[in-house]
Amino acid sequence: MARGRPLSQDLRCLLIYMGCHLHLEDVVKYSGIPRCTVQHTFEDHWIEGHARHTRIMEAQRRARKS
Repeated sequence: MARGRPLSQDLRCLLIYMGCHLHLEDVVKYSGIPRCTVQHTFEDHWIEGHARHTRIMEAQRRARKS
């Protein structure tokens, strides 16, 4: 990523949502978004992913029982 160039808002959001592949500190460093904002977004993204995984596992369990 080029240093010194401002990032578009879309790219900032993309960096955050790729969070599972990037370290939190790197996203903060390169995006210029405050750490607390990035961390909350990471947490929200993780919670959504965990909930989705739980729903899938429950559906698979129900399917096996039928």
